[in-house]
Amino acid sequence: MRLRCAPNDGFLEGNARWLRQVVAESTARYAVARDSLRLPVMDSLLVQPVLVDSLCARAGVTINRDRGLPDSTGRAVYLIQLDTIYWAADTTITAGEFVVGYFLNARLDSVRLKVLI
Repeated sequence: MRLRCAPNDGFLEGNARWLRQVVAESTARYAVARDSLRLPVMDSLLVQPVLVDSLCARAGVTINRDRGLPDSTGRAVYLIQLDTIYWAADTTITAGEFVVGYFLNARLDSVRLKVLI
């Protein structure tokens, strides 16, 4: 099994919708979330799901490395681009009932922040 993109499903669309609100809305609720996630204000159109397997694979390798797993550990990765930042998640990586989400740099080779979603 190889690293690949997860399907464009409700989980991906729901997180893309939430991230669009976080980066574009000016309410206190979203400003606090934006600050805690270290995200800049940006146009919501810059937040898009990614369904390119090679990009998802690069994100998966970075997640594997962060977790101390071999690069070849295969599974599906959810990936959303936020201008020059990426959000990635693998629903097999959990902390109790929560999924661990990763904010990655533009090259998809470094973890900026890990969050529970």
